[in-house]
Amino acid sequence: MSREHFHESQIEDRVNQLMEEGMSDEDAIQQAESEYDGQVNLVEEKALELHNKEKQLEFYLDQLRSGVYPSEIVLTKVLDKLKKHHKDENEIRSTRRFCFELINLIDETLLEVWNAE
Repeated sequence: MSREHFHESQIEDRVNQLMEEGMSDEDAIQQAESEYDGQVNLVEEKALELHNKEKQLEFYLDQLRSGVYPSEIVLTKVLDKLKKHHKDENEIRSTRRFCFELINLIDETLLEVWNAE
């Protein structure tokens, strides 16, 4: 299904629902489009937040690679951020899953390092 067809289908379904609830055609179309645009804006906002979090993580990793901070401090900050967002019910599922996977990867890597020492 193309994006345009999906958009039209979502709007049409919502318009039909609003009209069944007694709303006029014009008002139903206007409200359905407004709701859809609001949902799109929310998704875009969440994507931007995720992008910013990824940039912040990249910053911490760059700091770690360059040795500006001791690795323990950077790692603690990264893990704290990941755990915070992983547990946040307001985060979208993909963000929470991304954080969970990174936490596990870090834990596995730390275990390997500690076992090697």
